[in-house]
Amino acid sequence: MLTAPTVALLLTVRQLFGRRVAGLLAGLPTVTGPALLQARGAELTEIHLRLRESERRQILSQERQRLMQDMHDGVGFSLISALRVVEHGHLDEAAVTRVLRSCIDDLKLAIDSMEPVDADLLLLLATLRFRLGPGLEASGIRLKWEVQKVPALEWLEPPSSLHILRILQEAFTNISRHAHATEIRVATYEQNDHVVVSVCDNGCGFLLPQQAESKGRGLPNQRHRAQAIGAELAWVSNSAGTCLALRLPVRRLVSRLDKVE
Repeated sequence: MLTAPTVALLLTVRQLFGRRVAGLLAGLPTVTGPALLQARGAELTEIHLRLRESERRQILSQERQRLMQDMHDGVGFSLISALRVVEHGHLDEAAVTRVLRSCIDDLKLAIDSMEPVDADLLLLLATLRFRLGPGLEASGIRLKWEVQKVPALEWLEPPSSLHILRILQEAFTNISRHAHATEIRVATYEQNDHVVVSVCDNGCGFLLPQQAESKGRGLPNQRHRAQAIGAELAWVSNSAGTCLALRLPVRRLVSRLDKVE
């Protein structure tokens, strides 16, 4: 049995210990429960925002490099080639005008490819029609627009948009320069988990094997761009005209975007 002095001593020790613990707790942060979770959430949100900003800057830098490379390979090559020919007196005024107009179209399409289209291929094609349609009709080629609603392409971002625009631009250029056509028909439709964009003309046609073996870069560049976005290209050509079919996958599991050299 505890004696009275012992009980008094234990109570005194207990009081001193309680005061000591209270003092220690008073010096600690009072964040507990929901407040602690809120603080942690705010910290994670700040980290996430920093990561998103860093990612945004990296994407912008990559887009600038991509556009510079594309303009160097496209507009730069055309201008340098035209300059060399002019210096040797082998390019008349009409040809110079054609080269300059082509360079301007290249620049405009590169800028247009940066605009968000929200996976809407028809919106992207409308941009192409707006840029190239007037020039085609001014050269005596009627543009028939027979596009219809197609599934959204979730992978349709600026790099892939520019590949598509360049492929179709090259098709229009080939028709206007070589096909002696009076009409171009652009159509869209869905086929086996793909969206197909067809560009057909009523020109004189060409022999595909001979064209593929020529020194021109048109068809190889089109194929390269199609492969970069996981798409397929096919041509059918005869005396009644030529039809190009660009088959775009509705869903693409792995990004295959490459730089076009």
